[in-house]
Amino acid sequence: MPRDSVLAQKLSTRPPRRTPLPQLDDIAANFAAAMERSARSLFRSTVGAIITGTDIRPLTRVAEDVPIPAMLGIAPMPGMQSAAMVNVSSDLVYHIVDLRMGGDPQQAPVPTARSFTAIDMALSEAFVAAAIECFLSAIETALGAPLERRMELSHLEQNITQVRLAANNADVLVIAMNLDIGEAARNADFELVIPLAVLDALQASRGDDTAQQRDQHADLWRSHMRQVARETEIDVSALLHRMNVPVRELEAWEPGTLLTFPRSALEEMELLIGEPSSAVPLGTARLGGSSGQKVVKLTDDMLPEVHAYLSQNL
Repeated sequence: MPRDSVLAQKLSTRPPRRTPLPQLDDIAANFAAAMERSARSLFRSTVGAIITGTDIRPLTRVAEDVPIPAMLGIAPMPGMQSAAMVNVSSDLVYHIVDLRMGGDPQQAPVPTARSFTAIDMALSEAFVAAAIECFLSAIETALGAPLERRMELSHLEQNITQVRLAANNADVLVIAMNLDIGEAARNADFELVIPLAVLDALQASRGDDTAQQRDQHADLWRSHMRQVARETEIDVSALLHRMNVPVRELEAWEPGTLLTFPRSALEEMELLIGEPSSAVPLGTARLGGSSGQKVVKLTDDMLPEVHAYLSQNL
């Protein structure tokens, strides 16, 4: 199949995702306002915060964009294997360390790129913890209720390969924020990365949720997981022919040995799905050619066993 064909483009494009938080614009605005207040107290200077982006991306693509070394704050969700992450840019780390060590907020020195030290990590920890708390506060304000389950900063990492936020095929919400710090407007960025599963759990943890609301959140979660499962890749095999060969003949095989298949093998191939040890028949197909490539064409409806297999495994 040509790579530029319409079908190839459709198959290579993931369907868009929507955040479980319908009030995302309000939450982002509240998040920026809370960060301004918290950062002013931390830096003892004026601070302006603006949201520069909110989008949903595959976790693998987010991880590819994280530089090494990085300042990554990991905030697990209680009772879950998923966690949120604060990705602090190296420029922001420089300004955090400089200002907390007595730097002049009326000056805007050029950040120096370097590896992060234990002192850098310790001085940045309060900022990362504040970012997580400000986000949770923004959610509570938008939802109008306290959260019974809350993320907390557990530790800082410098290498994204050492971090596991969620399953590799998970989608995450990325909120990017830009800060202007001090009278000289030192400028730097950071990102908050939250798996959609964590957002589901946060919304479901509202203190005033009724049983019906909790059931609705559970339904949303199951629907999301089913959608992720449908995008999971599964092995499909096309079996041309089965044959029985005496061991004495098999021992005589060598390069150039010709194997004779009946002509009917081209007309009725067998399609299988799943691992070889537990493969399930999908249906029958016919071998042919299209656009200079070998293809197989499904000739019958998929067998009922296929639907049962997909229901059990997806």
